[in-house]
Amino acid sequence: MGKMSKRLTSLITTLVLTTGLICGTGLFKAPVEAYAADTEVTSDYGLADSTQEGVILHAWNWSFNTIKENLSKIAAAGYTSVQTSPVQGTKENSMGTDHWWVLYQPTNFKIGNAQLGTRDEFKAMCEEAEKYGIKIIVDVVCNHMANTGENKYKFSTAIEDKYEAREFWHEYDNPHGIDYGSRYSITHDCMDLPDLNTSNKTLQNDIITFLNDAIDCGADGFRFDAAKHIELPDDPDGSDFWPTILNNLNNKEDLFIYGEILDTNGGNSRTSAYSNYINVNSEAYSQNVRAAIGYSDKQDTAKNIGQASSSNYNTNGVDSKKIVTYTETHDDYAGLSQNTTTMSDWYNKMGWAIVAARNSGTPLYFNRPANSTASNPLPGQMGNAGNDMWEDTDVVAVNKFHNAMIGEEEYIRTLSNTTMVIERGTKGAVIVNLDGTANIDTETNLEDGTYTNIASTGGTFKVSNGRLTGTLKSGQIAVFYKNESPKVSISKESCEFTDTLDLTLGASNCDEATYSINGGKEIEYTNGTTITIGKDVVAPCEITIVLKATKGDVTTTETYTYNKVYLSPTVSISKEGGNYTGSLELTLGTTNSTKATYSINGGDAVEYVDGTTITIGEDQEVGTDTTITLTSTDGLTYTEKSYTFTKVDSVKAYFKKPSGWGTPNIYVYDDSTGVVKMVEAWPGVAMVDEGDGLYSYTLPEGWTSAKVIFNDGSNQVPGANEPGLVLENNDMIYEDGNWTEYIAPEVNPEVSISKEDCTFVGTLDLTLGCKNVDKATYSINDGEEVEYSDGTTITIGEDIAAGSDITVTLKGVYEDKEVEETYKYTKEYVAPTVSISKEDCTFENSLELTLSVANVDSAYYSINGGEKVEYSNGTKITIGEDSAIGDEITVTLSANDGITNVEQTYTYTKVEPVKQKVVYFKKPSGWGTPKVYIYDDTTYSTVKKIAEWPGVAMTSEGGDLYSYTLSEEWNDLDAKVIFTDGTNQTPGANQPGLELTSNSMLYDNGSWSEYKQEDDNDEALVAYFVKPSNWGTPRIYVYDDSTGTVEKISEWPGELMTSEGGDLYSYTLPEEWKYAKVIFTDGTNQTPGVNQAGLEMTTSMIYDNGSWSEYTE
Repeated sequence: MGKMSKRLTSLITTLVLTTGLICGTGLFKAPVEAYAADTEVTSDYGLADSTQEGVILHAWNWSFNTIKENLSKIAAAGYTSVQTSPVQGTKENSMGTDHWWVLYQPTNFKIGNAQLGTRDEFKAMCEEAEKYGIKIIVDVVCNHMANTGENKYKFSTAIEDKYEAREFWHEYDNPHGIDYGSRYSITHDCMDLPDLNTSNKTLQNDIITFLNDAIDCGADGFRFDAAKHIELPDDPDGSDFWPTILNNLNNKEDLFIYGEILDTNGGNSRTSAYSNYINVNSEAYSQNVRAAIGYSDKQDTAKNIGQASSSNYNTNGVDSKKIVTYTETHDDYAGLSQNTTTMSDWYNKMGWAIVAARNSGTPLYFNRPANSTASNPLPGQMGNAGNDMWEDTDVVAVNKFHNAMIGEEEYIRTLSNTTMVIERGTKGAVIVNLDGTANIDTETNLEDGTYTNIASTGGTFKVSNGRLTGTLKSGQIAVFYKNESPKVSISKESCEFTDTLDLTLGASNCDEATYSINGGKEIEYTNGTTITIGKDVVAPCEITIVLKATKGDVTTTETYTYNKVYLSPTVSISKEGGNYTGSLELTLGTTNSTKATYSINGGDAVEYVDGTTITIGEDQEVGTDTTITLTSTDGLTYTEKSYTFTKVDSVKAYFKKPSGWGTPNIYVYDDSTGVVKMVEAWPGVAMVDEGDGLYSYTLPEGWTSAKVIFNDGSNQVPGANEPGLVLENNDMIYEDGNWTEYIAPEVNPEVSISKEDCTFVGTLDLTLGCKNVDKATYSINDGEEVEYSDGTTITIGEDIAAGSDITVTLKGVYEDKEVEETYKYTKEYVAPTVSISKEDCTFENSLELTLSVANVDSAYYSINGGEKVEYSNGTKITIGEDSAIGDEITVTLSANDGITNVEQTYTYTKVEPVKQKVVYFKKPSGWGTPKVYIYDDTTYSTVKKIAEWPGVAMTSEGGDLYSYTLSEEWNDLDAKVIFTDGTNQTPGANQPGLELTSNSMLYDNGSWSEYKQEDDNDEALVAYFVKPSNWGTPRIYVYDDSTGTVEKISEWPGELMTSEGGDLYSYTLPEEWKYAKVIFTDGTNQTPGVNQAGLEMTTSMIYDNGSWSEYTE
C-alpha cells in the first residue's frame, strides 16, 4: 500500500524486551531493545500497489519542485501516480501557459528544461515520491522534434547538433504533411512537426539511454506522445522501434507504459496492434462519457448517461485492462480544437465519477490551469500548480473508492437518462445524478446495512433484502463502501542490515495493532510508529517481528525476518588524497571499530573517533607531500589505509566543451563572506584551450576557493539562477554533467617508428617519433646511440647485402621514466626485372615506349638485334618513324646484377592509320555558330550520345564551313547527327538524324553527301579577273570576316593585279591565306557592287563576264 513520509522526532518511550536470540555461533540471552527512531514517519493512504490499478493525476505543466511540494496532498487525495509534462529540452524558455506546446517540441533526449526544472530536481521529486508510494509517469516525445516556426515541417536550429544529420529524419529534403488515409504517411510524414526516423539505430539508442536515465532517477513509467505516428514492425516500411525500446528498458517488468493513440482515422491508427506492445488511451470512450453527461461538440447537449456504460470502452477490441480512461486530456482542453475549454468543472467532476468508479482502465485526471475560464483557458505561468479541482472533496472520494475497490467486479445500473449506479462487488457503489432529485430504489448486490456517503453531499443509503434506497440531490454524486479487513504494514520487509535498522509500522482499518520481537511481549502501536532494531545486538544474528491488527473478531497477522550482518571495521577520510592550497581540513571516519588511529608522515599514532577533524599543510612549502595513515580494529579484524596530499600554489578548473558550444568563458566569484567578490564581471574570462575540447583556468593568486559558472554567451553551466560550482583545494573538471576532481593523465615517454618489423628491398626510409621525452635516441644493430627529435627520418640497408637482418632500437627518457622499443628488419634479395610501357602491339606513324628496370642500377636495350644501348629506369625511346607500313620491329631489354640475367623481347607492327569520322556543315544564311548533336540509337535499351542536347560546338574551317571529328570509339558505331544553332535545326524537330554512311559527310544547302576533300595543296591561292571592256587597270581588295573580326591584306582599294596578257589579270594571295573574300575595282567600277559581300574563294578562282568559278589551266 502507498506510504506518506514526513520528518519528525519521535518521543516514544524506549521498549526493553528480554528474549533468546540466535546470534554469532551460539544461543545468546540478551535484552533486545526497540528504540523510537528520529526518522521518517509513514502514514497509510490506501494507494494502489501499481499505476495500472490506481488513478493518475496529470500534473499538467507543474514543475518538478511544485509536484514535490504537493506530494503529501496528492497522496492524501488518493492518486497512486503523477504524470509530468515532457521533461526534454525545449527550443525556447517561454513560461506562459499559452506556450504549453513548447514542451512537445523537444530539442534533445535529456532530462531538464526551463519550464519544469533540472535533472537534479526531477530526481529529487522522484525520490520524494517514493517515500509516499507515488509513481512518476513521464510524458516523452520520441516521434518528432522542434520546428522552425516559419516552416512547421523543418527542424529548428535549436535541436542538438547531431540530430541535424539526414539519417535522423524520414523526410529531409522535402518534408510534408500527413495523408491520414495512408498508414505509411501517418508513420513517415510530418504531423505539423518534423518527423524523426525512428528506425535509426543511433536514435533508438539515444532514446533508450534517455529513458533509462529517467528510470535511474526514479521514473516508474512513460506516456509516449504521438505514439500512433511511430511505426509498428508490420507497418509499411515498419521498424523494430517498439520491441527494441521496450526490451532494453531497466526494470521493464515494473514500468507502466502507455501511448497516445487518437483513433480518428477509420482504423488507420491501429490501436489494437499497439496494445500488443503498450497500454493505450481511450479517446472514443472519453467522447462517450462527455456525451453521456451532456457535453459534446463544444456545447451542452441532451444528457444520456447510459452512453458511458460500454463494457469494452469502445477501444477497437483492446483489453479493457490495457486502456487509460479520462473525461478530458490536455489535447482535448488546449489542443488546436480546444474541444473542452467551455466544459465546466461540474461536467468534469461528473465524468470523473463515472470513469474512476469503474473496474477497468487506468483513470487519468487532467488538472486544468489555475484561474482558467472558458474565455481565458490558458492563464498564468508554466511551473505552477493548476486549479484545486484535483483535490475537490468529490473527486478525492471517488479516488479512494477506486483504490478500495481494486479487484471487485462492477455492476452498472442505469436508472434513467440522468442517473447511474456503479456497484463494485458487494462492497460499495458510486451514484451519479446529473439532473433532478433522484429517489433511489433499485436492486443491488451490496450487503445489507447502512452506508455513509463520503462525497460532499453526505447522508446515508440503506441496503435491505437486495434493495438499495436513498435520496440524491440534482447534479450530485454519492460515494459509499464497506470498510476492509484490518491491515498492517512495515516500511522494509525481511531484509539484511548492519548496525541498526529503522522500521515504520503501519496499521489501518483496525481497533488495535501490536508488534512483538522474537516472540516477546506484544506491544500496542499506532499507525506511523517507528522502532529501531539491532542497536545493542552483536552480528551476525536474526530478528523476527510479528505485527497484528484486530477489528472485531477479525485479526490480520504478518511476520518479517531481518538479519544483522557482520561488517569488518572501516576507515575513511573526507578527501582521499590529491592537491590542496594553503591548508586542508580533513574529517576522519571509522565504523564497526573499537579503536581507530591516525598518523602523519609515519609519526606517532593518535587515537580518534568517527567525525574527528585534523588540519594539515599550514607550515609546509608548496610541493610538499603529506601522508595520512588511518587504522581501525574491532579486536578481530585490522584495517589500514594511507592517503597522500600535495600542497600546490594554485587550483585549476577544467571544462570539457559540450557539442554545440563556442569558446567557453569562466565566471569566478566568491560569496562566502556575504559580499560577492569576482575575478571579472560576467561573462568572466576566456579559458585556455588545452586541445581535444578541454579548456582550463587557473585561479589567481590569493584565491583559495571560489564558485564558477561556465558559459559561451548562449549556453551556461550551471543554469540561470543556479549557484556556481564549488572550486577549492583540488583541480576540478566539468564533463558530461559531472563536476569531479581532475586527475591529470599520467605522462610517460613514448617512442614510435613509421614501419615496424618488416622486410624490404634495396633501402628503407623510417620516420622516428617521440612524445613526452626529455631525450630520445636511436641505434642500429646495437651501434652508437644517436639523439633524434620527433619526425627524424633515417635510411637503412644502403651498404648491407640482401638477406641481412637489421635491428633499430629507440629509447626515450622523461624525468625518471624510460622506454625502450626494438624493431627488426630483413633486407630481401629480389632478382632484377625489366619491363616496357606497351607490349607486343601495333602502332601508327611512330610509337613512344617507356623502359623500366628494377633491382639493378642499369640495363640495356637493342632494336631489331642491333647495338645494345644502356638505359636507366624511366628512359623513353621512339620507334617506327622511318619504317614502312607492315614492318615488324623488335625491342630487346636485358639486365644483370651479377647473380641473375634477365632478357625480354617485344614485337611491334606498324599499320595504316585509322581514319576518324568527320562531319561537315555549310552554315546557311541566318544561322548562328552551329553545334552538332551525335547519337546512336541502334540498341533500343539505351541511346549512346557524345553529349546532351544541343550537342557540341563545331570548328570553323573558314567561311561558312564547319566540321566536327568523332572520337575513334565511334568508328564502329552507327552515328546519326542533327545540326542546330539553338534556334534553327537540321533535320527538323522530331525527325531522325542524318546517318553517317561514310567517314566524311557534308551537309550543304539541303544536300547530305560524302565530303570530297581536295588533296592538301600548299600552293598559294590565285584570283583571276577578265577585265570588262570599259574598265581601267583592275585592283583586288582581299579580306576575311569569317571569325567575326575583319582581316585584310591591304586597305581599300586593295592591290594592283598582274596582267597575264590580253584582258586577263591575276593576284596571288599570301600562302597563309587559304580562305578569302575578294572585290575587284578600277577606282570607278566595282564587282561585286557597293555594299555587297565579296566573292568567296578556298581555291584558285576566275571572274569572267559575271561568272565566278574555279580556275583551270
